[in-house]
Amino acid sequence: MTAPVMAMILVFAVAGFALGLAHFAALRWTVAAYLAGTRNAIAWYVARLAGSAAVLFVLVRIGGPLVPAPLGSFLVARVVIARRANAAAEDRA
Repeated sequence: MTAPVMAMILVFAVAGFALGLAHFAALRWTVAAYLAGTRNAIAWYVARLAGSAAVLFVLVRIGGPLVPAPLGSFLVARVVIARRANAAAEDRA
């Protein structure tokens, strides 16, 4: 594997991780909006899904064979956010 390909994999992985952090942080806001009964809960939901889908679509169009890097790091971000939320919940209990 050449250095430019490795660099692209790293860039795609970082982009996927950042997208995952943003997506799952927005999920917290979406849930809070649902629980509060506000009217913008659906807007948060649509914006979160559309934004994530658009970024992943662009990453696929830019480098199709490199898609596992952003998708994998997106899921790693989910684990990071879930563990952080669980730790916060345990602290409150």
